[in-house]
Amino acid sequence: MNERIGRCGWCGLVDHHLVDETCPACREKLLRQEALPRPERTCHGQKGPATAREAPALWHRAAGV
Repeated sequence: MNERIGRCGWCGLVDHHLVDETCPACREKLLRQEALPRPERTCHGQKGPATAREAPALWHRAAGV
């Protein structure tokens, strides 16, 4: 793993353990949610699964968080 200092692309936290623009807390959440069904989205008229970066926001919205 290549860890670096920067801002998490998911939660906005500045952290020194970023891997692929993801902090350890968000990385753990993503790993746990990986098995969940992916929400659908519409992009340029095509329907398909949401991207990994869009999915948590959609899950939070669905959960009322």
